[in-house]
Amino acid sequence: MSNKKHIFQMTTEEFFEVFRKEILSLLEKKDSIVQKKPREDKEYFTREEAKDLLKVSYATLWKYNKNGVLRATKIGSRVYYKRKDIDDAMEGGCNV
Repeated sequence: MSNKKHIFQMTTEEFFEVFRKEILSLLEKKDSIVQKKPREDKEYFTREEAKDLLKVSYATLWKYNKNGVLRATKIGSRVYYKRKDIDDAMEGGCNV
């Protein structure tokens, strides 16, 4: 790799166009590299994922667990919620 420095003259618009193209290129590479597993394939959800799916707070999620509305499953030291239990809670209305 060379330690030479190059100086280019360009307008602000030209600079932002080059910058925009580079950012778009990087985003396309990221999208092609990152292969997220679809939620439909997941069997268990973390507390955060369950909270977001149900659109409730952590405190409400805890109340649902305490009152038997939504049962938590411990795997090792972590707490997860089964997909079926979340789907049933969403269909049933989660009333505490």
